[in-house]
Amino acid sequence: MTTPGAASRAQSPRQEHLVSMFGESLYHWAPAAEGNEKISQVDTLAALRTNKTLGVYFSGSWCGPCQAFTPKLAKFYEVLKKKSQEFEVVWISHDHSSDDFVRYFQQMPWLALAADRVAVQGARLAEQFGVQGIPALVLLDASDPHGACSVIALDGVDKVSRDPYALEFPYKPRLSALKALVPRRLRNFVSRKKDSGVAQFKGAFRGLAKAVSPLNIVRLILQVLRAALGQVISLVFPKYTSSKATLDRDL
Repeated sequence: MTTPGAASRAQSPRQEHLVSMFGESLYHWAPAAEGNEKISQVDTLAALRTNKTLGVYFSGSWCGPCQAFTPKLAKFYEVLKKKSQEFEVVWISHDHSSDDFVRYFQQMPWLALAADRVAVQGARLAEQFGVQGIPALVLLDASDPHGACSVIALDGVDKVSRDPYALEFPYKPRLSALKALVPRRLRNFVSRKKDSGVAQFKGAFRGLAKAVSPLNIVRLILQVLRAALGQVISLVFPKYTSSKATLDRDL
């Protein structure tokens, strides 16, 4: 028996993956009194609903290279927002106190994993993506609404550093980018035709392999050698070859 609202609560693989990675809510900066901002919670699925590319950013305020890279990532982030690119970052904190967390988060215009979930979920994400040190930026493809997120790049820090104006974003392989432009029905049709062609080729190859037996290969080699030997004899003994040809004609 289906309970009321169960269908509306059903999640797609993409939604399930996002919740499993980040939990049901994330931190963000929300407007507060007198024009200030405060850290507030936002629903994960609502915050990441339209984003096609996600950056999972592992960083801590005590880390010198992190302090150097975070402003670069912030500029990169603003460039993409001005281009209306559907990109979002989730920060996985490596800070040791809530005060350090808040001070460092003030430099960031994006989202953050809740501080009380960093120890468990943050560690699990670091292990999942093979993060060995910080800063680390993992870029994920979240464009398929019916599929889980897939990894675009594990070296996001290098990519952002080399491409500060996001000219090569979203860093997908070109073949994958072109494939995304082809309608799914056409891709499935081509895939079926390809499988059929491969099966036909395998059948023809098996028939050819049976026809070309070792004995036939030996006969072919002997024919080639006999023809080559005749050419050699005609070059070395031209008179003999001419006389033999005349004799064969007279007979």
